[in-house]
Amino acid sequence: MASKKINTLTNIVMPCVVYVVTIALALLLKPEEVTALYWVNMGYLVILETIFFGWLLWARTDSKEVTSMLLVIMGTYAAYYVSAGLVCIVVSALLSLVITVSVKWYVAALIVLTVLWLVPASLIAQVDSNHAERQEQVADKRAELLRQSEEKRRAKLNQNRSLD
Repeated sequence: MASKKINTLTNIVMPCVVYVVTIALALLLKPEEVTALYWVNMGYLVILETIFFGWLLWARTDSKEVTSMLLVIMGTYAAYYVSAGLVCIVVSALLSLVITVSVKWYVAALIVLTVLWLVPASLIAQVDSNHAERQEQVADKRAELLRQSEEKRRAKLNQNRSLD
């Protein structure tokens, strides 16, 4: 029962608290002159939080179709992407204090960063899926060979018994 309470806390309450705190801080620390860059950063921050909490939820599921290696690799990629996204947000905020940052170029950079995250992640997921299928085929072939070997052994035993 305690595990259910912890799961509810980590799966529902914690993400909701983080989203509420993010929005509250965004409104509290909102600059006097709100720009499109500010709203892009806020939206992107919510997306990064969603990716982080989505991965945490996915990592705790008991799925037979997902290998532990895939969870580790995807978790690492998610951490890299979220970290790189946070660095982009901080750098754009600091640059906007000194120069005018073009929202168009900033969004383009975020899209490139996202593509650089999605392409390897999807390729790794495909490789993991192919590997899992091959492992199943090998296990099936091994079981079939063991069954055939057992049949041959029994046939030989029966043959030897009939000769006696």
